[in-house]
Amino acid sequence: MVHDRLVSETYLSVANALESRIQDLDVGDRVPSEHDVVREFEISRPTARAALQELERRFVVRRVKGSGTFVNERIPYPIGNRFPPSASRTLGLSGRTATMRLVTVSETSLEPCELDAFSPDRPQRLCVIGRAMEVDGDVVGFGISKVSNAMAPGLRRHLDDIASIWRILSSQYGITLIRRSIDVSIDTPPDHVARILDTREPSWHLRSVNVDATTGAVVELGESWIRTDRVAVSVHFDRDDRPSDLDDELHERST
Repeated sequence: MVHDRLVSETYLSVANALESRIQDLDVGDRVPSEHDVVREFEISRPTARAALQELERRFVVRRVKGSGTFVNERIPYPIGNRFPPSASRTLGLSGRTATMRLVTVSETSLEPCELDAFSPDRPQRLCVIGRAMEVDGDVVGFGISKVSNAMAPGLRRHLDDIASIWRILSSQYGITLIRRSIDVSIDTPPDHVARILDTREPSWHLRSVNVDATTGAVVELGESWIRTDRVAVSVHFDRDDRPSDLDDELHERST
């Protein structure tokens, strides 16, 4: 018992020392390897490994297979009345360029569990769009959008021109998309999503119902899986919040 406690204290003290030093480094800088930590702190390799794993749990570092360990960055992802239901624009609030890579497009009928969401004006078909969310070439999330064909007929033909569904709906259909509801949890992604995210670690799981701000008609059901180690989701809903001029809001927050 005493030995276990001493080992725990050792790896935590090493992790704390490394975290303090890492604060002076830039995002993406390489941090000491297990071998370097063993040599500098004169500890065993398992203890060095435990210290680096502790920093990974704190989201301070990111370990890349075959490359090494690097200073991590968690990109803010705010959700609220004033923010658009658009992953690329929301991730862009941090000043980073987020891109949406098209993975799959199909059409389908409503599933039984989706009937209530679209009631009473249920579309005959949904356009289903799967996209990977990338920042600096790294995949940070994957999202599925199910869009009503009745509200956005012919949506598929616009997908190659504009990556943002939010922007397509605004420019091509005159729809200002806002969230009616959203559920946020942390869950283990299914296998097909884990392969895209390159992790089976529990991830942010967002499920939303998005409507036209003018008519209140349901336009989109959205489901996203976002890596917890790369993105920090936060929810901001205030009673007095109203959808505002989003371009001004985005500009304000990115400058």
